[in-house]
Amino acid sequence: MRVSNWSLTAQLGALFAFISVFVFSVLGIYLYQALASQLQERDDTNLVECILFIRHVLEETADVDSIRLHPHRFLEAVNIHGEFSLLIQAKNREILVRNNVQYSFTDAAAPIPAAVIPEPSHVRNAVQRNEQNLRVIRALGSVGATGTEVTITLARSSNGLAAVLATYRLKVVIAGLIGAVLTALLGFIVVRCGLGKVKLFAGQAQQITAHNLEIRLDAQSAPAELRVLADSFNEVLNRLQSSLNNLSEFAGDLAHDLRTPLNNLMVQTEVVLSQPRET
Repeated sequence: MRVSNWSLTAQLGALFAFISVFVFSVLGIYLYQALASQLQERDDTNLVECILFIRHVLEETADVDSIRLHPHRFLEAVNIHGEFSLLIQAKNREILVRNNVQYSFTDAAAPIPAAVIPEPSHVRNAVQRNEQNLRVIRALGSVGATGTEVTITLARSSNGLAAVLATYRLKVVIAGLIGAVLTALLGFIVVRCGLGKVKLFAGQAQQITAHNLEIRLDAQSAPAELRVLADSFNEVLNRLQSSLNNLSEFAGDLAHDLRTPLNNLMVQTEVVLSQPRET
């Protein structure tokens, strides 16, 4: 069945459903993107705060050997700020501190100079061999009074964020579908109730016959959209009733005009018939 053959209620209900799905889809995508951006910004800010704290700890460290001998100071700093992976290397790329051997950090960007304050925009994506996504920031830090620079690489897995977003995405999709269905259903009910006036007009129109033309549609109680239709239909009834009245008057006048000649003809016929006929 073509859409044009559907009832007006069904067409408007389908239109409500389409609009609801579109609006909820756009709203869901916006909310998802906003949440993803906010969570990503929060995680990147945590990375920056942690690397600034590690820089501060390095400034309070006597020399590079102290880093090697007391790595717990840096590991505790990482644990305080979150589940981060830390790698501190000397200039010769000697590993001084490392708490996660499964990450290579080979795709990390060039380190931020020690004189530059890290920002969330310095955080980059890094894909590992196991296809795990990392958010990585790399910066140089000065050790104590010696001023020796070491490379600090700090990373955080994006799997946790991806899991949170996947759960949220599923909830948004479910909520969007439920909202669209409810909106479409309520729209269908509202349209059906709104078009009840059309059925009322149809009932009033069925009472109109050739002998009962004085009935008119109640245009005053009709909505503005249907009032024009009701007024036009009432005008048609007025013209029809006026035409029928004129026709009735013409028929009455015609009958009156024909009555006298017919009576005379009948009298003459009776007189002729009453006379004796010749044999």
